[in-house]
Amino acid sequence: NLCRDRCTYCTFAKRPGDVGAKSYTLAEVAEVSRNAANAGCTEALFCLGDKPELAFDSYRDWLAAQGHPSTASYLVEACRVSVAEGMLPHTNAGLLTQQQMAALRPWNASMGLMLETTSERLCEKGGAHHAAPDKKPALRLRMHREAGELRIPFTSGILVGIGESPADRIAALEALAAVQAQHGHIQEVILQNFVPHP
Repeated sequence: NLCRDRCTYCTFAKRPGDVGAKSYTLAEVAEVSRNAANAGCTEALFCLGDKPELAFDSYRDWLAAQGHPSTASYLVEACRVSVAEGMLPHTNAGLLTQQQMAALRPWNASMGLMLETTSERLCEKGGAHHAAPDKKPALRLRMHREAGELRIPFTSGILVGIGESPADRIAALEALAAVQAQHGHIQEVILQNFVPHP
């Protein structure tokens, strides 16, 4: 749950040393996957923040100690471990390149990225995504299209209540519909309401 982005509404992301900050070792991935399979589960959700290695030296050092240069590289190995324990991974790891998705594809039943919004206004100073370089709508839509080119079953959605207008919501859904019309790979669109937390 480490992330380089600083979305103003986020309660998921942590910094190294924060209470609740967590990066799973491969042994922990294996144990959780094995226990889940034994309990009758079939899918493992790999949900994490965007590129924490670009923001945190201590996490970059931790990755290097695991023998990996990036979170995306480590994630490939984590998904392999989960598959070996009988699970079907679904990766939602933030913004990935087409090459990173291609490396993950053999080890994932599906992948995902919440579009959240297509509003550029929310990326401006004072907006919810001002300090979140990975939330630029054009970059997120590009990942959706590249996932389609790779024929990856894909989950997306919009986040309602972060400062967008009703017209922004419609524009985001229309953008997803256009990607779906082109590639036919979007399996699910989530309409997620933002719930404020202290």
